[in-house]
Amino acid sequence: MYTYFAITSLGIRVHRRVAALVTLVQTSQMLAGIGITLFVFYIKTQTKVKCQQSFGNLNLAFAIYLSFAFLFIRFFIQSYLLGSKAKKAEMEAKKTS
Repeated sequence: MYTYFAITSLGIRVHRRVAALVTLVQTSQMLAGIGITLFVFYIKTQTKVKCQQSFGNLNLAFAIYLSFAFLFIRFFIQSYLLGSKAKKAEMEAKKTS
């Protein structure tokens, strides 16, 4: 991801599929984070295994991963699935406000 941002910040255009792949990888990372957080919560609450993770940290991790997953999914849908339709609607909304 950081290599992608470094390349694009230099003004180098990358293929649209590469940009979509970067977004998918980031989304996958957030979904994995949600899964791991839920698994640790399960270990902490449903097993006798000692787990030093605090509930506050689990809540924070879940909130962060969930919010980022939502944002990445929304970005992917608007940028790569809806494409120009979303951009046109956004431009029309800006013109009317």
